[in-house]
Amino acid sequence: MKKVIFIIIAVFTINICFAKNKIDSLRTKEEVNKFLAEKIDSSYWSYSIFCSGCRTDSFYIVDINSDGSNDLIIDASRALVILDKGSGKYGSLNISANRYNGAIKLGDLTALVYYDSLWRYNEVEGIGWIDTIVYKYGMLFVYHANKHEHKINKLYYHAKDNYGCPSCLTFNIEIHEDGTSFLEFEGDDKINGRINEGLLNAINDEINALEFDTLSDQSNMDAGYSQAQLEIWYDDGKHKKIRDEEMESSLRLSGICEMFHGLLYMDLWKPIRK
Repeated sequence: MKKVIFIIIAVFTINICFAKNKIDSLRTKEEVNKFLAEKIDSSYWSYSIFCSGCRTDSFYIVDINSDGSNDLIIDASRALVILDKGSGKYGSLNISANRYNGAIKLGDLTALVYYDSLWRYNEVEGIGWIDTIVYKYGMLFVYHANKHEHKINKLYYHAKDNYGCPSCLTFNIEIHEDGTSFLEFEGDDKINGRINEGLLNAINDEINALEFDTLSDQSNMDAGYSQAQLEIWYDDGKHKKIRDEEMESSLRLSGICEMFHGLLYMDLWKPIRK
């Protein structure tokens, strides 16, 4: 009898160890949208992230953070990565890209390959580039084979909401070269934070990939829209200020905007406002 009980327990344990997560069971767009409504945002009960008129309208299952559990990539009206965090919990990350083109291995990292057309910014369709996006330090970054060239002394990012919508935020983030950081929401006191060396290097790589010293100081400004401002102190004395309508005059700037918004919800701030 004890032997039978042991076998049952052993089989039950093996089934738990090798059980698939909820993402693995998704087969249709309807199932994906229901999953989003249940696990990510209840607003998906009232509309679908998929649309027949979208240039891309698919989903993919990939283990992006190499933890043995599959994650969900959505390439539709929005580009999202849904991460399995274990114990039935999931996290959502936005991507400023579309046209997913598969996953590749870059050393120990799994990279998502995107082709992103510049149709929003140019008259001619088809001009664009291929980006490889990797998950590191709790965020998504564009993979850069080359290390950054400029020494980044300080970063200041300001996002201003002119829409007046409840979910839009006006805030400032300040990052110093030793990782000391400050977060300030409109009308609130500054919150202290500390960014570790790995994440700081990844942020600096993203900033350098902008080739910011070649960008104009102001682009597509419109007082009727949300605005963003990025200031960079670098190379022990140089300074660059970029003001832009939502950082969207280029896809790289749009990615920087997503990066700073992503920092809001990381465990860096004491206390953190979510």
